[in-house]
Amino acid sequence: MITSRLPRRGTPRSRLARICLAFALGIVSIGLFAPAAQAYDMTRHIQNYATGECLDSNVNGDVYMLPCQDGNDWQTWFVHGSLGSEGGYDTVTIQNKKTGRYLSISSYLFCSVAGACWPLPKVSTVNGTGDPTTRITGAGVGWWKVTLRVLRPNSPYYCLEATADTAVNRFGTPNCTYSSNQTWRLI
Repeated sequence: MITSRLPRRGTPRSRLARICLAFALGIVSIGLFAPAAQAYDMTRHIQNYATGECLDSNVNGDVYMLPCQDGNDWQTWFVHGSLGSEGGYDTVTIQNKKTGRYLSISSYLFCSVAGACWPLPKVSTVNGTGDPTTRITGAGVGWWKVTLRVLRPNSPYYCLEATADTAVNRFGTPNCTYSSNQTWRLI
């Protein structure tokens, strides 16, 4: 007949078993109760470093640059974010206060007269946050100096870029250069 004997209380073997059990329970409880990424909301204008102008929008979903104007709800954006949610940088959605639409950095297929086609960046606003192009990463040292970018499938990021031209014919770029034209601040 085989009998198993439990270690007597107070022996080195029983103390080791209790320490291992406490350690295992501690690890499990840390995993179960670890805090989620810290969420935040801000309401600000988004100003480009190079041009000094602010993002503006309209009911058609167009996004463009105009001189910053205090109290202009077309230039006011709600930034909803999570701290450090993508590689240490914040992932946010950016919603226009006046229209309720979300900033989107995507692409469209441009075809030349000769028939050659290639994707070009497109910046607009869309309804709702279900579209992955509205998940924007704020990459930088803080919201006073940040590059707004979105990850493209199987490709590098698209970055929000402005030029000195207020028509903003290069809004968005296939390559993130992190230049002052791609650098923004919340004001």
